[in-house]
Amino acid sequence: MHFKSILVSAVTFTISFIPFTVASPASEPCTLPQDLQREVSARYPKAKVVSLVDLEEDDRKFFKADHHDNCPGLVKVDFYGDGKPTLAFILIMQGDARDHVQLVVAHLVGNTWETTN
Repeated sequence: MHFKSILVSAVTFTISFIPFTVASPASEPCTLPQDLQREVSARYPKAKVVSLVDLEEDDRKFFKADHHDNCPGLVKVDFYGDGKPTLAFILIMQGDARDHVQLVVAHLVGNTWETTN
């Protein structure tokens, strides 16, 4: 669990310097667009986007101080410079002997999400 906390904190710290807006409504800040969620669920069936409840208490306080109720595991970026929707998100893979995390970048090209990890 300590490894997960350190990794999530490091990635959250890194992506906090990228100008971003949350990719979904404030009521559910860690929700992916439906079509992308279907693809992610099929590819990573035991995974979920890192949310505030996944952070240790201290990490949660630090994140909320700078980002309020935004999602620590999801950012919308213009990574490719083409203005098309691009999301970077951190998934927690659950159910194995040890949880691990995966950074995924999803870019909407036409009607298809292209993902890299």
